[in-house]
Amino acid sequence: DHETRIDALETAPTPAPIQTEADATHDLVAADAAFYTRYTNAAGCVIAVPLEATESIPVGKEFHGNGTLGQIEFDPEGGVTVNTAHTLFTRAAMSVFTLKKIATNEWDLFDDFEPA
Repeated sequence: DHETRIDALETAPTPAPIQTEADATHDLVAADAAFYTRYTNAAGCVIAVPLEATESIPVGKEFHGNGTLGQIEFDPEGGVTVNTAHTLFTRAAMSVFTLKKIATNEWDLFDDFEPA
């Protein structure tokens, strides 16, 4: 109905601002979930996926981004499970990714990755 559609429009999420990360390594923190991150190191970037005890990130948070100049690798801390149908490496420069926390120390990783 008309009221439901208006309510949905009023509560639509705001697009995530863009942030840039130039380092070759990056430790995920909860604040990163508010951004779309462009990893700009020409050699790519290794993203550390932390244990809950290291960095408390609420279940349901999503992290989005791409490696603008190089490949991204995800490196889960010991005790962290990252579920994916592929590898932990994006396919190429400009490949996008989504990493979603689904439970304590468990994540789903998807989008444009190298095949397993």
